[in-house]
Amino acid sequence: MSRRRGRPRKKTTLSKSPTIGSTPNSGGDVIPTEEESPTPQKSPINDEILTEATPDLKEENPQQTYAEAVTGIANKDKLQFIPATEVNGMLVAKLTKEDVIESKDYWNSTLVCCILGANPPIEVVKGFINRVWKSYPMDDISVLKEGQFLVTFRKEEDMKEIVKRRYYFFDNKPMYIQQWKPGMKVITEELTDIPIWIQLPDLDVKYWSLSGLSKLCSRIGKPVKRDKATATKTKYAYARIQVEVSVHQEFPHEIIFVDEEDKVVSQKVEYEWKKEGKKLTAGQSKLAWRPKRTKQINEVERNQMVEHENLLEVQEGNQVKDQPSNSQKDEEGFTEPNRLKVNIMEAGEQWVHCKCGTVDGEPKIFFITFIYGHNDPVKRRDLWLAIKKIAISNTLSWCIVGDFNSVLEMDDRVGGNPVTWDETQEFKQCVQMCGLEEIPAEGAKFTWSNKQGPGRRIFSKIDRALANIEWFNEMDTKVLIKVEGLSDHSPLLIKNCSMKSNFSFKFCDMWTLDPSFPKIVKQNWSKEVQGRYMYKLVTYLKGIKGQLRQLNKDKFSNIFLQCNVLREELQQTQEAIKNNMDSIALITKERDLIRELNWKMKAARLLKFQQIKQEWVLEGDKDSRLFHAWIKKRRLKNYINTIKNSKGQIVEGNEKVAQVMGPRPLRDTLCQESGES
Repeated sequence: MSRRRGRPRKKTTLSKSPTIGSTPNSGGDVIPTEEESPTPQKSPINDEILTEATPDLKEENPQQTYAEAVTGIANKDKLQFIPATEVNGMLVAKLTKEDVIESKDYWNSTLVCCILGANPPIEVVKGFINRVWKSYPMDDISVLKEGQFLVTFRKEEDMKEIVKRRYYFFDNKPMYIQQWKPGMKVITEELTDIPIWIQLPDLDVKYWSLSGLSKLCSRIGKPVKRDKATATKTKYAYARIQVEVSVHQEFPHEIIFVDEEDKVVSQKVEYEWKKEGKKLTAGQSKLAWRPKRTKQINEVERNQMVEHENLLEVQEGNQVKDQPSNSQKDEEGFTEPNRLKVNIMEAGEQWVHCKCGTVDGEPKIFFITFIYGHNDPVKRRDLWLAIKKIAISNTLSWCIVGDFNSVLEMDDRVGGNPVTWDETQEFKQCVQMCGLEEIPAEGAKFTWSNKQGPGRRIFSKIDRALANIEWFNEMDTKVLIKVEGLSDHSPLLIKNCSMKSNFSFKFCDMWTLDPSFPKIVKQNWSKEVQGRYMYKLVTYLKGIKGQLRQLNKDKFSNIFLQCNVLREELQQTQEAIKNNMDSIALITKERDLIRELNWKMKAARLLKFQQIKQEWVLEGDKDSRLFHAWIKKRRLKNYINTIKNSKGQIVEGNEKVAQVMGPRPLRDTLCQESGES
């Protein structure tokens, strides 16, 4: 039959009525009729008429569901149940070679991108990667886990070329890359060369040299390079340097250095991106890195980067203010910003952990954790856990102070519901595990009240200051509990206590080297003393104490400094002898200096032995340190820092307290309080 032209007929649908269609073997596809066939040949199969006796098409060719039509999932892609195989009496799933997908060399050109401290959407990552590596053909970009993405290139050499540079910057966040294969785990906690950008605000331009910036930035990490604005000196607000840092290191907020005039200078440091958690893990939001705030920096990083300038790996700003006098230090607490530097190490919902350092006098480094406990006992468990973690990693003096919202002892509350044993256990276990002791306090016992009327008022002690052994050994502090005023809490003031006492007499072995020592002993022991043997011995020892002190002052004072002076004088004399070899005076002086230096060095050696032995007794092991810490705590507890005089006024300070503690003023005060005249 000749082929017809014009508009084709509509396709017929399958039904029970006789139609021209396909056989059951056709898979359910509708085949054109004879008039619609593109070929003039006739097919006996196509001309077959379907009748009621023809097998039902719905059973052999079921209609696809909506989900299958949308997702394109065919029947052959569906999973099926396969019974387990029994091996040695145990049912196991046994896989064969037919069950294994052969990847061949597909993963050889794959790398993983770890965006440290962020987990951006995959579409954002795709746009970034396609923009940065647009010259390298890629097959696929997919997600490995939070913050980690897989990129597969078409050529293995392209992947190897990109991996040569270990770090890239994704929105100013470090992005670590490495080659990846199935089963490989990327450990970001061990990275020690993470590149970050830091700023040194208001740094004098004269220190912008390569060596100057290298010394300053080596205090933080390994300096790598400057940005273009710093290298060309086109922006003077701050110097911007890239440094390599480690995951677990500290990030100081200032750098202390000595300038060319031997002046101590403090330089502030700002981090465009830094770790704020204890550990760095890619894609973990609670370890959030702090991004920079200005748009200009983004432009500098994209368009104005300079190549590596090989900064030296080796440490400006505002000068440190004049140090206060010792008298001011004795009378004031940790309240002066020019005497105490505070850096926040980490913070949580219920705590702020700070590292502190004294600026004036002898430098001291210690930690203070400020607490504001939750009202819910269940949520306070996070606080106890955080305190335990801080205690494990801390080896220096540490104080923890604030509102714990929990009582520690059974008598820490008056009024309301009585304290139960279970109520104190979690707090008490935390204190015991961390090795904390309460700092001695002066003032009211209870630090909180509900401000209710008579019969309904509740007093409790939920504010306190605790410290470890190192704190008691190194700090002379006491807590002053002030009056609460408008608040329902009493403020706590940690105050330095200058417990001045006379040093006990200690015998020094070096005194025996002096020729006059036997004469002093013989002179005092020849005196006639009446009494028992112990009384005589004590009297003799008291008699020579004053003369031995005078001997120490005349010949052994600052013995180590004397050795240094003699050593320097001997070197000068020996240099002079080289220029005048026949000088008898110089040769005699050299001989006398050598003899005296040997004698002084022997004395210094004996003194050093005694000092080391004393240090071992005090701090040689944990038990000794604990013993002396308890002794010092007892002294602080008995130390009176404030007292009321006869007029009812509170006075502070050693001299004023001593005046009140005199025999007559104290008697008048006691009589007044007891109501006697």
